[in-house]
Amino acid sequence: MHILSGPSERTPRGAVGSTPTPDTQPTKNMASAKLEWKVCGLLRSPIGNSDDWFLKRNDPGYAKRVFGRDGITLDSFTLTPTKRFHQMVLVELGQNLPSSFNSMPYSLPLNGGELYPISLRFRVFYERAMVVSIRLLQSLEATPEELIELSKLSSHPSLEALVRLSFNAHYCPDPSQWSVDGLLSKPFVRLYSHVEVQDMIDLVSRHPGMNDRASREMLDKNEALNMNDDLLLIDKQGVVFSCISSDKVGQRNRFGRVEMLYEYAMQLSTLSSQDSSKSGNAQWRRTNFELHQQEVLSQSVNARRAWNLVCTKLDLGSLTNVRDKIDESGVVESPVSKKWYEGLVGMIVIGVVITILGAIAVKKLGLS
Repeated sequence: MHILSGPSERTPRGAVGSTPTPDTQPTKNMASAKLEWKVCGLLRSPIGNSDDWFLKRNDPGYAKRVFGRDGITLDSFTLTPTKRFHQMVLVELGQNLPSSFNSMPYSLPLNGGELYPISLRFRVFYERAMVVSIRLLQSLEATPEELIELSKLSSHPSLEALVRLSFNAHYCPDPSQWSVDGLLSKPFVRLYSHVEVQDMIDLVSRHPGMNDRASREMLDKNEALNMNDDLLLIDKQGVVFSCISSDKVGQRNRFGRVEMLYEYAMQLSTLSSQDSSKSGNAQWRRTNFELHQQEVLSQSVNARRAWNLVCTKLDLGSLTNVRDKIDESGVVESPVSKKWYEGLVGMIVIGVVITILGAIAVKKLGLS
C-alpha cells in the first residue's frame, strides 16, 4: 500500500466473469483509490451554543442542496472543532504526532502503518443524530482484496479512536469507550484506475467471490444510475465509484450528491431504529413527511434514482414512500395504525348500517 500523488493511467473496464487464461496465474493489479467513511450515531445530550469542543454553524440551504426543495427547513447544522478539541486529539492520540497538532488535516496511521492526512467533517440532525465524515486526503494504492479490508473502519484503530473522541467529546471525553447509541458506519470508495467490475462488486458488498447471479443482480439494480464510462455502485454496505471518464466536474458533483443523500438516509435509519416514540410526533418524522409529500429531487432523474436505491438498501421505504396524514396538532398518523372504520370504505359501511337500522326502527315504532 502506497500513497500516490495522483491517479494512474486508466484502461477500459473489464466485464463481470472475465477469467485469466488457464495456463497463467491471475495477478491483481494495484488500484488507485480514495477512502472515506461516514459514521452516524445518537448523541447522549444536545451540543449547546457555548460548547467547549465545537462551534455550531447553521446551514439554512441544506435542503435545497441535497433535495432541491425550497420551503422545507431540515434541522441540521455543522460543527467546527475548537482548539480545545484539537488539543484533546493530540493528548489522546498523538503519541507520535507533532506538538503543533492544533488544526486539520490530522496525520494519523492507517492500518497501523504510515501516516496519512485525515480530514473530519461533522453534521448534526435534529439535535440528536451526528454524522462524522472521515476522509483520506491522499490516494493510496492497493489490490482490490486489500481495499476490502482497508475500507473497514475497524481495520484502523487510530481512526476508530478519533470517531469515539468526536462522539464523546462534549459528553464524556474518553477515547476508550463509546458513549453513543445506534452506531452506523459506511465506507465510500473512489477508484481512479482500472478495476474489474467483479472486484468492484466484491468491494461494495464486502462479499468476495459472489456468484454470477448475485453479481448480475447488483449491476441490474445500479444500471439506471450509470450513463457513461464511470461506474457507480450503491449497496447497503456503502458506495464504490469508478472514475474512468474524463468528466471530472461531473464525477465530483455526482459523488458529492450521492454522499449527501446517503448521509441523510443514515441519520433517518438511526433515528427510526432508536426512536421509542411510536406515535410519530417526533420533529424528524414531521419534517420527513413534509419533505416527501411531493416527489423529491424532481429536477434530477439520476439523483432521484440514487435516492430511491439508497432508501431501498437501508430499508427506509416506510419513511420515504409517504402516504401518511398530519392532523392539526402536527402529529404524523400512520395508515397502518388506522382502525377499519376511519377509511373511506369504513365510512360508507357505517353510513349504510345507520340507514338500515334507522329504517328498522321506524318500522318497529310504526312511524311510517
